[in-house]
Amino acid sequence: MQTQTFNPNHEENIQDAKIDFYGKKLATCSLDGTIKIFTITEDTQTLVATIKGHQGPVWALSWSHPKFGVFLASCGNDQKVVIWKEKNAQNNIWEKAYEFQENKLSVNTVSFGPEEYGLVLGAGASDGTITVHRLSTESGRWGVKKFKAHEMGVNAISWGPYEPVNADDIGGESKAKPRLKMVSGGCDNLVKIWSLSDEEEWENEVVLQGHKNWIRSVDWSPALYSPEGLIASGSQDKSIIIWAPDNDNRWKKIFQNSFNDTVWSVSWSFNASLLAVSLGNGDSSLWKQNNHGQWSQISDLDKNEEKEKDEEKEKEKDEKK
Repeated sequence: MQTQTFNPNHEENIQDAKIDFYGKKLATCSLDGTIKIFTITEDTQTLVATIKGHQGPVWALSWSHPKFGVFLASCGNDQKVVIWKEKNAQNNIWEKAYEFQENKLSVNTVSFGPEEYGLVLGAGASDGTITVHRLSTESGRWGVKKFKAHEMGVNAISWGPYEPVNADDIGGESKAKPRLKMVSGGCDNLVKIWSLSDEEEWENEVVLQGHKNWIRSVDWSPALYSPEGLIASGSQDKSIIIWAPDNDNRWKKIFQNSFNDTVWSVSWSFNASLLAVSLGNGDSSLWKQNNHGQWSQISDLDKNEEKEKDEEKEKEKDEKK
């Protein structure tokens, strides 16, 4: 695995960095209120655009699926959710396609949904609410639904995998409609699963209890090994939990592990076979489930990176001899 390190030259600390679907664009955001777009290759990173649209720190970013065009969502301490569109790829011109600023407190997290859901964005805020923003294919306008998710702030959200409704469930109609689902993590130490009802209202299906401090990250895996997928949560209590539905579709804790620092990020691989965990002290690790259903750490990414650097230094010494 090749690792690239470079300085995006933000004036203050970076808060988020996201690579697009094709792995050719990198977006970063910072406490300095800016977003930077880079084109990346195997060995180069080129700054192509600097976006200024927030008044204050920008906390999080999310790329849309490319079938809708090139959209990038951002959120910040200024209570805004903004969606940016690449207007001219050749000249690297970006424009504001949508802005929502009716939250009462900081917006902490944004996430575009799976392509099958259409162009839809979720955002979680410190006032405990989640807003869901959907682009209508008929009117071309953005609509928004807002609901109370946690008694305290929302720190993380992740969309559930695409799950079409059976024709029998919708009166025998042949055209299946997707069920929209998401998971959220909050400052109340809870993980919650939500679904969109036939009445277009977001309903709380499940409350998962197991953490003893704020939830900092959640990620719902692709549904490759089970219809519902798996949910991972990381917390300020320095632990991760992996949740899975049983045969009666009741979500249960199937694995928990403690670390030596706050878990800031959990992220499933594209095929849901690996879980990456990142801590507040900079440590990262990979976890995998064996054929017996047991989870174990298979890699310490930071130690591997140090080993690669040491090997490169030894190689350079040998070449100089």
